[in-house]
Formats: sequence, C-alpha cells, structure tokens
Amino acid sequence: MSVKKGTPVSGVVPPEALSVAPTPPAPEPSTAQEWRDRASELEGEGETEKAVDAFKKALALEPNDRPTRFQAAQCLLFDLENPAGALALLEAAPMSAWDSDVMYLRARSLAELDRRAEGIAYYARALEIMKPNDVPNNSRAEIHCSWSLDLRDLGRVPEALPIAERAVASDPTYPHAWECLGYFQHLAKNADVALQCLSLAVALEPAIADTFREDPDYGEFSKDPRFQAMLTTQALTAGARELVPTFWPKGASAHDALPVFLAAVKRFVKPG
Repeated sequence: MSVKKGTPVSGVVPPEALSVAPTPPAPEPSTAQEWRDRASELEGEGETEKAVDAFKKALALEPNDRPTRFQAAQCLLFDLENPAGALALLEAAPMSAWDSDVMYLRARSLAELDRRAEGIAYYARALEIMKPNDVPNNSRAEIHCSWSLDLRDLGRVPEALPIAERAVASDPTYPHAWECLGYFQHLAKNADVALQCLSLAVALEPAIADTFREDPDYGEFSKDPRFQAMLTTQALTAGARELVPTFWPKGASAHDALPVFLAAVKRFVKPG
C-alpha cells in the first residue's frame, strides 16, 4: 500500500504538528505606572539602558514625577557612566520637580563633566531645600562630602575643611564622613585629629582600612607608625555604635563640637 507524503504512519505525529506557537509579546505599557514597573523589572535584570528608556517614557506621561527622574538620572550617572545624559534629564525637569535629590545629582553630574564651579551652588541649594524630617536618598553627610571634594578639586581646600566638619555633624555614624574629614585634617597638617577621624571611620566600617592602605593621597603620612596602627582599629560594638550620635554636642558649631565629640568617643576607638 502506498502512503501519501505527510500522512502519519502507525500513530506517529509528524514533527511539524509538535511545534508550539510563539508566545505573543507583552502589550506595550500605556500608563506611567506601567512604564515604571517595566523599568524596575529591567533594572533588576541588569538591562539598565532599557530601564532608563522605560523611565523616560514614564516621565513623558508624568513630567513632575521626581522619584522616577531621580532614579533614571542615577542609572545614567552611576551605572552607565553617562553624566551628560543624566544632566540633560535633570535639566529637563520642571521647576516644581527640583527637589534636593535633583539638585544633588545636578552637582555630581557637573563634577563628572569637569564643570565643578557650576555645580558647587547646587550642593548648598540641595541642603537649603531639604526639610528637617526628610529621609532623602542622599544623606546630608554624603552631600557635604561630595561638596568638600569638589572644592578640593577646584583648589579651594581651606573652604573644604569646614564643609567636611559639617558632614560629620550631619551624621556622626556615617563612616565616609569621618574618612573625608580625616583626609582634610591631614591636608591641614593636623595629624592627631586626622588619625582620630580616620580611626573612627575604620571603627564604623572596618573595610575602609583597605582603601587607606592603597590611597596615594596620604603619601609619607601612610608610613607613620600611628597611621599603621590606625588601620587595625577594632570595629565598634553594636552598643557603642548606638551611643556614638548621642555624644555630639547639641547647639554648637561643627568646628567647636568636633574636639568634644572625639574626646567622648575616644574610649570606644581602640587599635586591634
């Protein structure tokens, strides 16, 4: 008996009958919230460029959405290393969307574009419009640290030291603030204060010691036995860490409060 081509034999299903229809693509988001959700999914999958595109589509529908603009600019600046793109996105924000986070990222983007002199004013403005009870994406301490380092890069080191003092006053538990202040105290030739600040940074975050070992900015100071001892500072216990902010004198200027505070916490900061 002859068998026609394509006719099943003995119940065998031809391969073409087993093929599965392709899954139709997901529908295009139609609202700002759907675009935000899509962006978050893409960001979680490591598709940062696509996530930024989705954030931009959400902003096209809701231009005053400050958190989305901030998140997209963060991706551009820090993940994609595209400060020009971040700055363009921030400058497109309506005036009503110029909150402290947007101001801070404008300053950081300008710094990455070697336009620090333009960006300095945005640090001060970000701090001015930040409400006392805000819990911002960028702490006051971090803003002060970035501000002081930009001043250094502009050759304005004397102005940077008081800004770094205000960083630790903003948050005495922020290790990078103590790292920043220690560095500027070193530049000011205040070796003892610098070592106290750097020791507290290590006590708050022991991994910072590795950055000090490799930092060429400390030069000959890094060979000082006291500097080497500072690198072995023990981590603060949980109890001591909770007490740290309570020692900061209330009502005093950052400059006047600093020696009082360092003397108070000295008993907790010990070499290993």
